[in-house]
This record gives sequence, C-alpha cells and structure tokens, in this order.
Amino acid sequence: MLFQVKDYVLPEKISSASIVECARNTLWILGDDSSLLFQTDIEGNIIREIPLNANLPPTRIPKPIKPDWEGGTLIQRKNTTIFVAVGSGSLSPERDKGFYINLDEPEKPTDFLLTSFYNQLRADAQIHSLNIEALITFGQKILLINRGGSFQPSQLIAPDFDILNTENDSGSYHIITIETPEIRGVQSGISGATYDEDTRTLIFCASAENTEDTYNDGEILGSIIGIIPNFDEKIKSRAIFASEVRYTDEICREKIESLCVTGRIGNSEIHLVAVSDNDGATGHLFHLTLFL
Repeated sequence: MLFQVKDYVLPEKISSASIVECARNTLWILGDDSSLLFQTDIEGNIIREIPLNANLPPTRIPKPIKPDWEGGTLIQRKNTTIFVAVGSGSLSPERDKGFYINLDEPEKPTDFLLTSFYNQLRADAQIHSLNIEALITFGQKILLINRGGSFQPSQLIAPDFDILNTENDSGSYHIITIETPEIRGVQSGISGATYDEDTRTLIFCASAENTEDTYNDGEILGSIIGIIPNFDEKIKSRAIFASEVRYTDEICREKIESLCVTGRIGNSEIHLVAVSDNDGATGHLFHLTLFL
C-alpha cells in the first residue's frame, strides 16, 4: 500500500524537476533543462543554488540544446558521498553529458562524456530508442534504466565498467527487460528508480505519455509507484515480468520523474519523496509512505 502524505509546490526557479536525491537531511534537485543544482530542505525550499557550468545562464536551457538531465543517484566513494547525473542520450551529442559532485565540495563539479558508451547502446538491436531516465546505485556499481513506452519495454542496463571513469568510457554490458503496466491504455515507462539495500527492493516510478518517440512530449496520462522485491536475485535474470512486480494504485495525473528514500521505520515502512516534471508547468514535491 502507498499513500500520499503531502504535496508541495516547488519554487518556480526549479524548472522541469527530473532528479531528486536525499543526503544529510536535505534534498538535491535537478531539472532536465537546468544549469543549476538545487539543495533544498525536505519541503523543497531552496537552501543553495550550485552552478554546473559557468558558461550557461541560470535560466531554462532551450530544448534543442539542453543536456536533458534525467538519471541521477548518490554513490559512496572513498568515504565521501557523490551526486551523479547523466543526460538521457535521446539526442547526440547534446544529451550525452554527465557530471558528478562531491557533496563536501559541491561547487566543483566534474564533467564527463558518455558518447562512446551511448553510441554502443544506440547501435544495439535490443534498444529501439535510447532514453536513459534513471540511475541506480547497486553496491559499488551504477546501473542505468532506459525508459520504455509503446515502442519498447523499459530496460535495465548493467555496465561491466565504471561510467565515472573517463579513461574507460565504454565496454561490455548486459540488458534486463522490465515490463510495466499500461496507464489508460498506454504502456508506461520507468522514469525514476532507487534501490533500497536494507530491504533488497527496487522502488520505481513509471509514467505514461501519449507520444510515439523519446523527443516529443505528449499528454500526461498518469504515474504509478512500483516495487520489485528481492531485486538482488532478479537482476541475474534476462527479464523481470509484470507477474514479479507488485504495483500500488496510480497516485496522480502528473508525470512523476524521480524518487528517493528519506527514512524508514523498520523494514516495512519506507518514507519517500518524489518530484514531478509537468513539461513547463509548476512541478511538485510529494512525500509518500510505502508499506512493504
């Protein structure tokens, strides 16, 4: 069961919210067309604005040239917490970028390019259209999720190399299909995910848009929150079918883009926040409680 605890309207400055992560009792929120990373309190009030590129103005980046930041995660490296974000790869080279930030020194982002790896994925016959929408930290590995829709299922992409190592920016990988349900007759696609190591559960959000490609937006038909229990075992398979996934009810008519764990009570009650990107309209921050 899942119920919505509270719904906050995000500040107008946080446009197109597509990534949210929680660290040090604050949220780190990034929009897909933003040149600023926002640190906020738990209700979405801005604490700090961190420029990602000195050459870009602190305004919305036009769609043809935006980096399309869609996948984000936190990972521990050398006793530090690293925030990582990547572009969707749905347009090259504009959306082949990535960056990471040490949360102890957030003013010093490190950029990297994923063009070599993304070119491998774009040439893969298993992938109809590249549209990376989520990153997952699984142990010391970073996994990617390619968003599905009417033209392809959602796909978990597990590289056999570290995507943050700029000296080794391509290599072998394997793909796991994740089937998700339809929303109002349209196939949903995973738009965000997080792995909860304590409960061995993948928690994801999926939304449906009435569109036939990965570039153009369409009518937002709704979003769901889903879980995949025993994910550490299922990741060894070639496909995770709908029968293996437990779904909650649809939570809203907005396009939920990202979620993260903010706390828990034991291993049966997980507290989450999620953000929505409403394609130009004001985004929202949702506080949710998930009962496993």
